[in-house]
Amino acid sequence: MSKTQTDLNIRSAGAVTIVEFLDRRLIDAAQIERLGQTVLEQVNTSTAPKIVMNFEKVEYLSSSMLNVIIAVDNAVKKKKGELRLAGLDDELKKIFSLMKLNKVLTICGNADEAVKSIK
Repeated sequence: MSKTQTDLNIRSAGAVTIVEFLDRRLIDAAQIERLGQTVLEQVNTSTAPKIVMNFEKVEYLSSSMLNVIIAVDNAVKKKKGELRLAGLDDELKKIFSLMKLNKVLTICGNADEAVKSIK
């Protein structure tokens, strides 16, 4: 399965769904809401979702996008699944660290590493 929108690419790597964000800046509220709904649909259609959110192309994201990530993480945990974040640049890693999100979310260097880390 591979599904592409102009700002999002969803593909499978075995049992893992990789959600790749294609925009450099995730700041538009309407866009973020749509992206969040799309990712949550992926979670809701699986019994034990295994999701990698790849931010390799993203340079900046708003607090609304952080809320989406937390909502996706909560939905995945509720279904006993696994979520990995991948491809965060140093600035984004700093934000996740300041917000202490690196304590509750698993952050991997790249999508391949993230896929391998999922059981």
